[in-house]
Parts: sequence; C-alpha cells; structure tokens
Amino acid sequence: MQRWMKKMSEVTTNVLRVACNHVDLIGVLKSKEVTEGTNDKGGYITIDCVIATSPESEHKVKISANRMTKATKDKPSEESGYYKGLCTVRDTYVSVADLMKKDMSFEEAFNQADKVSISRGSLTKNEYYNQGGQLVSRDMIRASALSRVKPEEYHPMARFDIEGYIEKKHDEMVNEEETGRIFLDMLIPEYGGKIIPMRFVTTKEAGSYIRNHYEIGNTVRIYGELIDTVQKTETRIEGFMKEEVKMTTTHVHEYLVDNGSPEPYDEESNNAYKRNDILNALKVRETEYLPSLLERSKNCSNRPAASTGFAAANAGFALPNNSFAPPQNKPFSLSDL
Repeated sequence: MQRWMKKMSEVTTNVLRVACNHVDLIGVLKSKEVTEGTNDKGGYITIDCVIATSPESEHKVKISANRMTKATKDKPSEESGYYKGLCTVRDTYVSVADLMKKDMSFEEAFNQADKVSISRGSLTKNEYYNQGGQLVSRDMIRASALSRVKPEEYHPMARFDIEGYIEKKHDEMVNEEETGRIFLDMLIPEYGGKIIPMRFVTTKEAGSYIRNHYEIGNTVRIYGELIDTVQKTETRIEGFMKEEVKMTTTHVHEYLVDNGSPEPYDEESNNAYKRNDILNALKVRETEYLPSLLERSKNCSNRPAASTGFAAANAGFALPNNSFAPPQNKPFSLSDL
C-alpha cells in the first residue's frame, strides 16, 4: 500500500464510499501493445489496446494483471486467471494492425479482426509529473480482462455509468453564445480514499433537464456515451484560377451525458457524499497523493530513460484543451475548480 494511503486516517475521519464507475465497451481490436516485467507477485503483464466502435471512433484501454494471486490463510498463492487471460490475448487475439502488417487493406482488416469486449471497465486518470515538474493528467479507461465477442452477438458500444459529486456546473459557450450543453465538473471517489476530478458534458436535451434539477454539491448518477472520434472538415476557398481545398482534422474527446438519476441523492442518504468528506479527500490529494507522485517522478528521473516499460505503459491519452484538469506546477485544490 502506498504511503499516502497509509497516512490518510491522519487527515480524514471518513473514507469516501467508492463511486459506482462502470464502462461498457464492445468493438474491433484495432491494436495491442504488450508489456511484461518482474515484481514481487511473480511478474506482471500489461496490455494497452485500442478498441474501435467504428472506423472513425476508437478508445484506448489499459488492462493489467499480476501473475500470482495474494495468499490467504485459507488459500495459497496461485497463478491468476486474469494473468492467464491476458496471455491468451497476447498470443492469439488478432488486431487490425496485425492484419495490415500482412498487406491487408484497412477495410478488410477492420472486418476480419477480433471483436472484443472489456470486463470490469472504469473511467480513471493517469497522473504523473513530467521531467519539467509539471503535473500531467490524462483520461484513461482501465479494465480487468478482454474477451472475444461472437460475430452474431456483436453490437458495438461505448457507454459509461458513474456516480460523482458536482463541483462545478456551467454552460458551454461557443463564439460567446450558449450551445444548450452543460459542463459538469465532478469529483469521483476511488479505492483507498483517492478522489479524481473529471469533466462531463451533456447533450442539449439532457442539459435542459440537468439545468433545472442538478446543483453544485449534489451527488448524482449519470449515464452516457464515450466520444473519441476524428472529424475531418473540408473548406473550399475561391481562387482566380481554381478553388483551393483545405482539410481540417479535429479530435473530439468527450464523456457525453444523455441520462441520469431523476433527482440528486438525498443529502441525508448514506450514498450522498458530504462536503466535509470531499474537502478532506481533496486535502489528502493536495498534501499527500500529489507530492508522492512528484517524489516518484524525481526518483524515476535518476534512472536511464527507456522507450518501453511499465511506466511508459501507464500513459493514457491527453485531455482536450477544454477538459477539467489540475493546473500544472502546483497541487490541486478547491480554488482551482
């Protein structure tokens, strides 16, 4: 257990309930990268894969497992089923990238690659300090296992179901005009008292409802679609000889809310997060968790650089410019929200 988790009881009296946090993802295995190494659990395997729900929409997923399970008084340590499963993925699952290496076209490879689903998927953050001492916060999907989907049962999807505490709620503005969508900046409690900031945006229809029913400080459960697409826009510019065609590529990364609990949780309910507990968890984040990441980055900076390995395998994908992330070069606090 990490040092900041051991010290947590010195800062907060109530450990926050772990939020419901579930991702359903079914799609085509576009690529997979395998990292293996040694540790005190007999070794580990990590697979970073890209799962595409369409040729234009894809999602990065990290799946890791230690080789040996933890021994208990009733059961000795044994090889983990999750580890065996990831070895099967490593050795037998076929991705689009694998097939294209055999000179297959993208279209044909996309049709023939394995269709897969994740197990126990969740939204989280990969956070670390870079060599310049700046905090990097990246969205990521973590899962426990990957399994094949039969072609006749294949229905691509990428959806989330998550609970959280609303810290900010504000309208999306484009060219100084409201779009009808609403940004929800939420705090999501994880295991061990850890809390992470995460941004969601509503559809116009959901935004209309949430504007009148959800408030800052509420605990809510929201549902929606994971959006990770590349959009290409063609612009034609007149010239005295001919038109000039310019192509613009935009990466859209959103957690798009289209449904949720009809009302926020009752503030007296055990399921509702209390403001003081949230403040205490943020204090742990600011005074213990983030400093532990900074210390780890300093230790790693003294080691030879490597292009692959466990640290490199923990990278997620970058947040868009309008995403909710702690400011760089200083700890996260409520004043940043």
